[in-house]
Amino acid sequence: MEGSKDARAFELLEGLLALDATGLDDAMAEAAQRLADVLRADKVDVFLHDAATEALVAVGTSRTPMGRREHELGLDRLPLADGGWTVEVFRTGRGHLSPRSDRESTEVDRIVRELGVRASINVPLDVGGERRGVLLASSATPEV
Repeated sequence: MEGSKDARAFELLEGLLALDATGLDDAMAEAAQRLADVLRADKVDVFLHDAATEALVAVGTSRTPMGRREHELGLDRLPLADGGWTVEVFRTGRGHLSPRSDRESTEVDRIVRELGVRASINVPLDVGGERRGVLLASSATPEV
């Protein structure tokens, strides 16, 4: 089992290093998809901070049913004022694992109720020592 995880991680790293994308959005969407495949996540997002609108904006989302639904619902833009775990991780720089998002009052209600997220992990994205965004992987299945 552990060898299988290591092999998937190595394959992911090789794929990310070999990305042939023409722009930031393409590269982030491809990275999100590759992470979703390796993690077996229902959705992966690369959120970057947009200072002009004070929101986190998904510049890359996996091409999955939950990823498409997120965009349909407008949940690919998370205003900082609305809070939630993704915003909290961006603000504090501390990652967060939520094995039961549906039981946490801190999560944005629409993410649980309308999108169907039941478990997630948020990791801050720092570039050059500055916080730029958050990487989010989500699942419709709660961790037991």
